[in-house]
Amino acid sequence: MWPRILLAPFALVPALSLAQATPSVSPDTTDSPATSAAPSGANGEASAPIYFGVGAGPSKFDDDDQFRHQKLDNSDFGYKLQIGAYFTPRFAVEFGYRNYGKFDFEIGATGESGDVETWATTLAGILSVSLTSNLYLTPRLGVASLRFEQSLPLSRIQEPALLAGAGLRLRLSKHLEVEGLLESIYYELEGAEVVTTDGNILVRERDLNQLLTMLSLNAHVRF
Repeated sequence: MWPRILLAPFALVPALSLAQATPSVSPDTTDSPATSAAPSGANGEASAPIYFGVGAGPSKFDDDDQFRHQKLDNSDFGYKLQIGAYFTPRFAVEFGYRNYGKFDFEIGATGESGDVETWATTLAGILSVSLTSNLYLTPRLGVASLRFEQSLPLSRIQEPALLAGAGLRLRLSKHLEVEGLLESIYYELEGAEVVTTDGNILVRERDLNQLLTMLSLNAHVRF
């Protein structure tokens, strides 16, 4: 259910972006100057097509009741690194690294404590939908490779994941922009749950549908 709800708004964005990005073409273009592939920046300056960015912000872990018998602190502070390239004025591809932080938990019966650390490498396509001359809506969709490390009991898992998000990007100059971004990655883990039936205790497998979300403020330098 979650992927359908989150991805539904993105169905309308490509048509909107294409409509904004399609210029009128004059029949005679012999004397027209070459058009830059990157979006225009503030004051009409052509922007550099390659960018490097850093960001940070609060993160949240939706564990799908994996730690329902422990006291889980499901919020932390994460950071991210990314490098991207504009292939058209309205479409970019971005490769990134996200670290969502550590989420502590405590086992009440024994008093032991542990943590879950999560990080991911990501690859996403990003649209730039112009709102004003310098402000852009930036929906994105992509994939991720998630690393999930639990300290108690010790376990390390690598899983594929789906990435989706949307942001507002403000272009300050030809080489500098800032972006506020809400982004989530969704993945499934194989888990287990304890069930009591007629006095018998059974352990059965259960898929865990988990979500990692970060609300970040990012700075990008174009070159």
